[in-house]
Amino acid sequence: RGRPVYLARMSAFDWLTITQSAFSEAYFKGELEPSKTLGFYFDALDAAAARLGEGREFSILSHSIGGWVARAWLGERAPASVRARCRKYVSLGTPHAEPPAGSLVARLDQTRGLLRYINDRWPGAHWDGIDYTCVAATGVPGKVGLRLDNSLAFASYF
Repeated sequence: RGRPVYLARMSAFDWLTITQSAFSEAYFKGELEPSKTLGFYFDALDAAAARLGEGREFSILSHSIGGWVARAWLGERAPASVRARCRKYVSLGTPHAEPPAGSLVARLDQTRGLLRYINDRWPGAHWDGIDYTCVAATGVPGKVGLRLDNSLAFASYF
């Protein structure tokens, strides 16, 4: 209560830059890396952290892909001095776990290796000193079928 909020501001045009990776060898191999694919997202998180000012503690509140992108930012981009000021990390509806190996969903891997990369390097509640909370639910039923939203939910949150 009574704390300022700093958003990681991104436009729809920022998101379009991710399409550049769709034409890379790493995309087709399922070996994308966050720093090479999500630079626009990292830039937005850097700007939000800079608006905090030096020495101020902060919490991260994220949703969906933002949850694992924030984990990657903490590990790959945030300077140790900034990471040390992060006290809480909360993700809402973030698919942190990869689909089971060998499953159809694993072969489709919508993250094209990004989530595997993050989990291999910064598994679970990785950083000491940060309180982690993950909130998930079964509000969107995932199932394979003709409805695109249900099929995407199934593939994303398997």
